[in-house]
Amino acid sequence: MFEQRGAWGEYRHRLNQVATLLALAALSCAMADRNVSSESQGFEPDAAVAAGGTREPDAGDSPVAPSAPDSTCSADSVPSCWQAAVGSSRGAMPEQISGDCRVGTCACGEDGGCGACTDALGPPVVTPARAQTWISAWSGRGPLSTTITTDRTFTDPTPNLSQSTLRVMAHVTAGGSQVRVRFSQRFTSSALDVGAAHVAIRDSGNAIVPDTDRELTFGGASQVTVPAGADIWSDPIDLNVSAASDLAISVYIPGPFTPTTEGGRGQIKTSYHGAGNQVSAASLSSAATTRQVFVVYEVQVLSPDPAATIVALGDSITEGACSTLDADGDWPDLLANRLLLDGNARAIFNAGIGSGRFASSDAAGLRGLYRLDELLTLPAVAWVMILMGVNDISYERVDAAFLQDAFGQAILAAHRAGKRIIGIPILPFGHSVKDVGNNVQIAREVNEWIRAHDKRLGASEPSYDAVIDLEDIVRDPTDSGWALLPELSCDGVHPNQAGYRAIANAIPLDLFREAPVLSP
Repeated sequence: MFEQRGAWGEYRHRLNQVATLLALAALSCAMADRNVSSESQGFEPDAAVAAGGTREPDAGDSPVAPSAPDSTCSADSVPSCWQAAVGSSRGAMPEQISGDCRVGTCACGEDGGCGACTDALGPPVVTPARAQTWISAWSGRGPLSTTITTDRTFTDPTPNLSQSTLRVMAHVTAGGSQVRVRFSQRFTSSALDVGAAHVAIRDSGNAIVPDTDRELTFGGASQVTVPAGADIWSDPIDLNVSAASDLAISVYIPGPFTPTTEGGRGQIKTSYHGAGNQVSAASLSSAATTRQVFVVYEVQVLSPDPAATIVALGDSITEGACSTLDADGDWPDLLANRLLLDGNARAIFNAGIGSGRFASSDAAGLRGLYRLDELLTLPAVAWVMILMGVNDISYERVDAAFLQDAFGQAILAAHRAGKRIIGIPILPFGHSVKDVGNNVQIAREVNEWIRAHDKRLGASEPSYDAVIDLEDIVRDPTDSGWALLPELSCDGVHPNQAGYRAIANAIPLDLFREAPVLSP
């Protein structure tokens, strides 16, 4: 509904004008700094950029965390273009005084950078306060996995973690000023005693950056019992975390504990464990390793800005099976890197569980359709991407109509929750172990349904808000058997590291440039 502007409307209008000028000036400064930095390091610009064009970030590019701001804020440390832009907007804001501003300079903001500016005639112009948002920045691929770790499909033995410290590495896709961690025994029949828990920035291997080590507490206590069938959240602690960095979560288990449920079926991330209480150790002594994730299942960070999260709901292809060990090479992490480099950082919550079915069975963790209900309630979720169905076809022998109905239910659930949902057709699997009977035909029928239910093409509800079709990116055009390109696959079903990079690079970033404002 439109409203008359009035005094408050005029104030908000002027606020928007100033915010726009600030954003434009900051972008101009950032581009100038980037050009200077590139020239000083001898970097050659891309041909498209040199010609005056732009280039979307590639999954092979490495995100670099911004440098910490100078602890002393002075006129010399403030970009002149920023001062000019803010100075030119003075008078568009009501006169307000905030902070310790010097005439003709910029005051320090909370982050040590530019906060408010003055001119020689009066009080400072104040930028609006930024909202803070808790967002889910990492998942241990659970606790929704009910997989028993003694399953013979695993080559990695289940460790005995009794009287030991477990150190789990979490690659976060978003940064923030505070951290909290979720521990879970949701799918077990026994409680778990936690004698101590710490979180720190990871250095390398199992080592941490010592001065970032923080004790985790639970209702103010340093010890906690995680009940059988339940989750426990730690209290928030102050810790500045950058997107695309690794956290080390250390948990001391004083009693007997041999895990019976897990995350990390893809076995692509190393966790560490050592005898005794070593939660504050700079590096674990006599550490053993496992490629599974236990106990620690989610990390949330307090984002300094209004944030939006993308949920990637999938199976082993989303989890990252066949990607390089400890390289964070799954396609959701690579997509997060591209968004960060694009200046449009989004948290991506990887909800991929190896062998997971979408709707037909809980044989490898809860089916995706059930998991979706909880994923939609995660904080700041704006989009859900679904790449599932191949395991329903190959393991449970469902027909196309079954999956089409299930995907329709998912679409309606997402829209009821006020989220956007993106469909991804099943990837080719010809000549693989899943190419049995009429499995390929069923998968292709499902894919045609997904493509036909793209709202952008005028499809009626239930319809995806967008469909990302990856088939032409990964399919071998010379093979009539609907197979993956050999150079992009490890086994005919899963992409390899090059395949995951190709997938991440093929996802249009403009789908996520503006977070939707939807009402359930």
